[in-house]
Amino acid sequence: MLPVVHRELISAARRRSTYTTRLATAGFALLALVWMYLFTGITGSTATRGKELFATLTIFAFVYSLFVGAWLTADCISTEKRESTLGLLFLTDLRGFDIILGKLASSSIASFYGLLAIVPLLALAILLGGVTLNDVARVALLLTNTMFFSLAIGLFVSTISQNERKALFATVLVIFVITVLPVAVVGIIHEVLEIKLSDTVQALGFLPSPIFTVMVSPIAEAPAGVGASVPFPFFTSVTVIHLEAWLFIWLASRWLPRVAHERPKSVRRENWFRRWRQWSFGAGELRLQFRRRLLDQNAFYWLAAREYRKPHYVWFALGAILAMWLGSAWMYPRFFEDTEIWIVLAFIFHLLLKIWYTSEVCTRLHEDRQAGALELLLSTPLGVRDIARGQSAALRRQFLRPVLVVLALDFILLVTTGNILTSTNKPATLAAIVAGMLVFPLDLYALKWVGLWRALTQPKLDRALLGAWLLVLALPWLVFVLIMSLVSYLIFVFRWNIPSEPGRGIGIGIISFWTLLGVVNSVVHATRARRRFFAEFRNIAMARFDGPAVREKTPLRAALANLFRGQPQAESGPRKNFLRRHPWWTAFACVVLALAGGLMLYRLNAQRQLAREVAAIQKRGEPISFDDLARFVPSLAPENNAGEKLMALFPQVTPLYQFKPAPAKSNTGTLPLRGRLPDDYRRWYLQAIAGNSNVLQTVREIGGFQQSQFPINWRQFNNPAFFQSYREWWHTLRIAELLNVQTLLSIDEGNQSQAVDSIELRFHLARLLGQEPIVAAHSSRLTIIGAALESIERLVNAGTLSPETIRRLQSLLRTVETNLLDTAPLRRALICERAVLIETSRESSDALVARAASFGGGPPGISSAAYEGMKFTGRWEATIAEELRRQSAEIELFNLPLAERQRRGAELDNEWAKLNGLGFGRFLMAPQRVPMGYY
Repeated sequence: MLPVVHRELISAARRRSTYTTRLATAGFALLALVWMYLFTGITGSTATRGKELFATLTIFAFVYSLFVGAWLTADCISTEKRESTLGLLFLTDLRGFDIILGKLASSSIASFYGLLAIVPLLALAILLGGVTLNDVARVALLLTNTMFFSLAIGLFVSTISQNERKALFATVLVIFVITVLPVAVVGIIHEVLEIKLSDTVQALGFLPSPIFTVMVSPIAEAPAGVGASVPFPFFTSVTVIHLEAWLFIWLASRWLPRVAHERPKSVRRENWFRRWRQWSFGAGELRLQFRRRLLDQNAFYWLAAREYRKPHYVWFALGAILAMWLGSAWMYPRFFEDTEIWIVLAFIFHLLLKIWYTSEVCTRLHEDRQAGALELLLSTPLGVRDIARGQSAALRRQFLRPVLVVLALDFILLVTTGNILTSTNKPATLAAIVAGMLVFPLDLYALKWVGLWRALTQPKLDRALLGAWLLVLALPWLVFVLIMSLVSYLIFVFRWNIPSEPGRGIGIGIISFWTLLGVVNSVVHATRARRRFFAEFRNIAMARFDGPAVREKTPLRAALANLFRGQPQAESGPRKNFLRRHPWWTAFACVVLALAGGLMLYRLNAQRQLAREVAAIQKRGEPISFDDLARFVPSLAPENNAGEKLMALFPQVTPLYQFKPAPAKSNTGTLPLRGRLPDDYRRWYLQAIAGNSNVLQTVREIGGFQQSQFPINWRQFNNPAFFQSYREWWHTLRIAELLNVQTLLSIDEGNQSQAVDSIELRFHLARLLGQEPIVAAHSSRLTIIGAALESIERLVNAGTLSPETIRRLQSLLRTVETNLLDTAPLRRALICERAVLIETSRESSDALVARAASFGGGPPGISSAAYEGMKFTGRWEATIAEELRRQSAEIELFNLPLAERQRRGAELDNEWAKLNGLGFGRFLMAPQRVPMGYY
């Protein structure tokens, strides 16, 4: 084994960060997996959810692997160069390749352990389905190869760099360019220049980018034609990225001996360096005047802002980004005509400016701290507040005017959006712009103080920058996402009433909550960092980093230490009680106990509500079980049951659409109420009647039956075959459709008597269907009656009716009116389906999911986990109890007079329309809302 690699691996294995990184990475990935499973997995099949969880976690791990080099290896060689220890290594027989591989091993072991902890969590998606072991293996290879690629780039940039900040941002820039540039070039050639490239050429253009590996990985589909054009596209891309990484390692090992020792600069290089320094810092009288002006104000102001051209860099970046966005808007106007796109772009620019601002805040103080310059500053009349004022003045000189320009552009966007936007989400859009304008300067203020404090306390610049970004920029979003996810889950479980207009109350409320989080977070962190900066500046500045870096003692870190180790006690002092020794642990336990107690009380209350509703129904003598239903709906003798005869006909019925000729493009519902039938329709209907002659003959025989009931064995409710018989009423609509066709042909032939016979049979079928203890059957009953009344209108419009026809039609209409006013059958159907809902509430989650599949699928994505979550919280019992109350109110409507029933029914419709329904009624067999026609 290479000697440096061996030594670095032993040293890295002893570091505490090697184990804490692995634990933190695995914990974060596990929390992300649980969060995605609970809060984003409510809909979709189990296999689909497995794929989504696998893909999402893979993308997070890919981003981590892609940019980990900027964090771990971007400064590993440049540190040695700044401390002048790199040349000592070459006094031995070590080569550049040995040192590079040693640094790679030392820097990569912690990140590799973190990645190794993520892979088993990716494999958990196999249990959900949709993901195979081969997919997990390929993704693990993809992530490892991407991490190796990122670390190699970091080593190369660190080899040619000396400044820590420049090395960090240069590594991010190189990774970003290699990742995005091939995709951008192919896109520009294909979209902008409109040059048609073959699939093979496009694939070869994508190959240098790690994004192409993701595009052909198991989590995404390959671009059109790519998979067929390149043999083994996934392994081809992995090989190319791997060779690129070795190329950077080779370049770093070749370059390292040249930069290990300081060599005299050539005349040409010295001239270029002098010209660049004169351009950056100014030359001659300009530099002297600038120096005097800054020193007269504050000495540290000159130290932090002595580079004269610094503000020009910000203006140049601002102009370049604006030019790029305006050029894109000119080339793709349809894409940029949406104001929300400009809001997103403004947010991105705010983020880039905040990142740059933080780097400027941290760099000066960190470099002075490392070089020991702060000790010299403290020996002068400069005080801590003078240093803070000087740093603030330097930041104002560099960023104040660009920030004001950005806020002015935000105001222009606000005015433009208010003038051109007319959609319902206009208030929320305007609120989002105002929120961004409010949070932007507060974040800059917080980043200044947090960045100064962390630059003073952290031994490395990347830790100071990352800590400031996480505390000020990422923490509010993390809290916001967690709280909104929890609220969404509670809305789903507890069925809270939320306004449906996203642009009004709910949208403005969400944006206001995000703004409040951002403002509070910025104010709290800025105040705390400012107080600690002034109080502890001298003590920290005088300390040297001879040993381990001084770590910031935060309350959270102290609480975690107390959680596992306990707080040390003085030998002579009295022993403190447990509550005072473990305050954070005690507070957490109290919160957990309070939540558990509240959940238990809510669950017990929901169970009592359901029990009271069921007891009240049973007290009224109405059925609450399948045994009660068998007595409540007694079976009919087969010889007197029209349902038995109808069910025997269902397999023999040939649907009307199977006889439809090619020229006929419409259905019977589009025929005019006057005039003769078109020839193609006539041929179509004649064939349908001829093909179903036996069925129609049997239907005429059923006309003498007065009772009907499809065979329903309530005790076999758990049998999937039960649902087939439960839904047989639906086929009655096909028979009614054939009778409607027969009526149309009779009217067309002028046979009024036969037309009235067909209409009468349809009314009779509707009456028989109304006897079924199923609410949906009554809806089909109304459909049949409506079509029959339309046939009567067509018969009246066809010509003069005979007295006999008029007499029969009047008798039919009186019978239908009497039948419709009889609410007893519908009331009985509601009572039966309420009993079915009570029985359903007692079943297991797996049985509910199985019934959903056998009954037609139900709403997509309802899984056992969703039911178990509702049952665990008690919301299942509360939902069933609420549905029982609604159904009981509907049933009581039919005991009221007609006028009172219509008024009360309209009130209930308006009241229930404001609430979210059960949502699972289609396969829980809970009755649907009763249409107004029944009232």
